[in-house]
Amino acid sequence: MELGTLRFSFKNLALAGIAAMGMSTASAQTNITVDANANWVGGMLCFDNTDTQPYLWYSDWAIADVKTEKNTTDNTLTLYPNYNTYDATNAYWSNGAMGNKILEGLTMVIDDALATQQFTFTATVTSFTLSDQYTPRMFVKTFDANWGVLNETYAAITGTGTFSIPYNATMYTGAAHVQYGFSVRGLNANPADMNQLGNLVVTAGTPEVPQGTEVTISATSPVVAYANWFTADGATYMGGSSWGLAELKTVLNEDGTLDLHPNFNTYGNGTDPYWANGEIGAKLFEGNTYIDDATLLGQTVTFKGHCVSNTLAAGYAGKAFIKVLDANYGIVKFATADLVSDADFNITVTPADYTNGAHFQYGYSVTGLNGNPAQEAALGFAKVNNGVAAVATATKNTVTAFPNPAGNVLNLASQNNIEQISIYNMLGQNVLNTNVNATTATLNVSNLAPGVYILNAASAGKTSSVRFVKK
Repeated sequence: MELGTLRFSFKNLALAGIAAMGMSTASAQTNITVDANANWVGGMLCFDNTDTQPYLWYSDWAIADVKTEKNTTDNTLTLYPNYNTYDATNAYWSNGAMGNKILEGLTMVIDDALATQQFTFTATVTSFTLSDQYTPRMFVKTFDANWGVLNETYAAITGTGTFSIPYNATMYTGAAHVQYGFSVRGLNANPADMNQLGNLVVTAGTPEVPQGTEVTISATSPVVAYANWFTADGATYMGGSSWGLAELKTVLNEDGTLDLHPNFNTYGNGTDPYWANGEIGAKLFEGNTYIDDATLLGQTVTFKGHCVSNTLAAGYAGKAFIKVLDANYGIVKFATADLVSDADFNITVTPADYTNGAHFQYGYSVTGLNGNPAQEAALGFAKVNNGVAAVATATKNTVTAFPNPAGNVLNLASQNNIEQISIYNMLGQNVLNTNVNATTATLNVSNLAPGVYILNAASAGKTSSVRFVKK
């Protein structure tokens, strides 16, 4: 695993701080809409009238020349194609009775205060008679201090109704200027055609409340991995890096389940004191298996799933999570649920829970000492899937052990034939092996020392694990 490139997403946070982290203090999201009394200004982009429409020039224009009409009484803007450039005697601007340049007329407000905000630009189109020869859009643009373009986001206007652009200007380092408004693009038009080419009328609008979205994860989901590590006591953050799923030790199974193990590949052969402290690891390691989906920002999102089993040893925590991070990967919102054997979980966050988010992640984490590979069987793992519907298939290979805690005898039962049993202590030592070839078994565990053990049962070509206590 390459450790050279680090991305610090939890810098200087102790484990306890991570688990308790909630919403950061931030202002509520702002709704920007049409106010005809605002300082609307114009601009014109010009492109050559060829198949590729190469860019020619830009110029600041009065909105009347763009051809936008303000009505402060009705609080409307009426947007037309451009007409003032057409000149039948000038081949630059006309081709007979038609225009000869592609013009994109901009009607906009420049508000630099928005460069530090997350907001939604919303407008309602009350009338739409514009010819399909022209393309109207609403937009938000962010620039640096020298008016270099950092981002341009557009939304097509396709008819009457309400249109919105959720926008987070804080995502763009160096943001200094923000424009929001409307554009109409197409041939510069012959004024004689004004009636037939039409227009559109926009006014104030309120953004629609986003509907709730449910998300799940299965073995076929586009999951990625990221690791954070701390000093062994969890007090000091040491580093973070993208990680391979196999190196993290997340196993994607054909039945749709995921097996989430402690990390073992950093321990190496145990000779590097940075990662190994004798027979145990030297760092508190947080392995994250997750999906990063920024399209969920601004929505109410519920992450749902099911923990089929959790045999992680004491000292290891398996959790489901939703994380919302800012543009620099600082935590904005972090919500978790424990992975409990044979239990569903769901985590919900709403737009009111977070602002200034730039990254939306949901998935699973396993946190504990980086593991000695010799102790892999003893340290256990959590098995998860995307919901109750898949549990019936997954649990057919689950072995039940009782009584637990056990005295001298441990009973086993399974829906499938149990082929072989192996028991490990918490040092990873194999203390018992036996062949069964039955759906039930009774084991004599009287010779085992009191403590916690991991029982691995091979059944139908798969291995199930259960943790039990010997009294």
